[in-house]
Amino acid sequence: MSDMWPRWDRNEGQRGVIYCLLANYSLIDSDLMKGVTDKHFTDPVMRDHYKVIITNGDIPVELLAACSEDPFFPNLFGVYVRKLKTQWMDHCKKAGTEKVQVLLDEGKTKEANEVMQKLESISIDDEWIDFTEGYREIYKEKQKEMEGGITASIRTGFLTLDKYTGGMHKGQLWVVGGGVGHGKTTLAVQIAKNVAKQGKKVGVFSLEMTRRSVLERFSCSMAQVDYIKYVNNEITHNQNAQVHNEMHSLSSLGILFYDNPSATPETLLSASQDKGFDLIIIDHLHRVKHRSQSSLNEKAFEVANTSKTIARVNDCTVMLIGQFSREHSKRVDGDGNKGRPNMNDFRDSGMIEAEADTILLLYRPSEYDENKPVEKAEWIIPKLRFGQSGAFPMRWGGLKGWQDLDKYRE
Repeated sequence: MSDMWPRWDRNEGQRGVIYCLLANYSLIDSDLMKGVTDKHFTDPVMRDHYKVIITNGDIPVELLAACSEDPFFPNLFGVYVRKLKTQWMDHCKKAGTEKVQVLLDEGKTKEANEVMQKLESISIDDEWIDFTEGYREIYKEKQKEMEGGITASIRTGFLTLDKYTGGMHKGQLWVVGGGVGHGKTTLAVQIAKNVAKQGKKVGVFSLEMTRRSVLERFSCSMAQVDYIKYVNNEITHNQNAQVHNEMHSLSSLGILFYDNPSATPETLLSASQDKGFDLIIIDHLHRVKHRSQSSLNEKAFEVANTSKTIARVNDCTVMLIGQFSREHSKRVDGDGNKGRPNMNDFRDSGMIEAEADTILLLYRPSEYDENKPVEKAEWIIPKLRFGQSGAFPMRWGGLKGWQDLDKYRE
């Protein structure tokens, strides 16, 4: 063994050897390390480090724990250190997730959310870093997206909306609001199908309708068959066949429904974990049950807060459907538009906007003024966290659902 390595009989010397290997991994195959074996490391922790380095293997949990408390390692760098920290982070998150599930089973939603927030704060790096780290990988990834025509976001299938917002991004909470019968669920149906067609996995919490009702309504919408006539058996055999074909089509898209009318915020959080969803739709906010005696405003805020947590924890987009209070229908704006909504119109909650990344409001003037054309509509975005708020015209197609205007088609 080379005499260049000093003081093998002391821990500092052994730590120094490990430091050099971590700082320059190529030293493993250098003349300096000829004849060195794990037996030269009398310090058991350093010996374990050396074994892992030369085999590039997984670090035992016990060793990870020791490393996390060792002041020697936070200042190190290199492939091995990053792997060690990544493994430790994964171990902490796995243990934390198990703890969250126990707390949820015990009905301790507040404590579970606190643990979730701590899990989100776990990072591989303990130090401040500048933009030099990782920018090349970001560039290469973006190049692949551009060459393959891939977008980083999920497309809603509505050209104008996707153009305006850039699509739905992971970790975001979208809140969609509208009055009774304004097409909120129809929009959710259309977006769910459009996203599923992209090969994405969609989960739908249906708190207002049974599983059969959801499937029938989804299928009627896609087949352009009047749902009320379908329910009343006022359809032809051909129309029934069309609805059946849509049911078959939907069953192959991988859209999953959660059929539990008594779902609570903790139910939503627990049931959505580790399912691999790209998009989760909650229909709707005011149907979520609560055990607490909090005010309606506080309960609605809790649902929005939980929905945001679901988006972050599952690295997906959550679309939360909300209903307007009846008071908004009495309002007339400066342009004479009756019932034109704003973000404060969500029933029982003035704090939803604090949690939402994007708020989309559906406005159909004919619902408030019979002289307005039925097809005339507007989508209003009062909040877009990474963009500018605004509004744009859309078309309500009745049985055909929501449609982009022809002048926005490309």
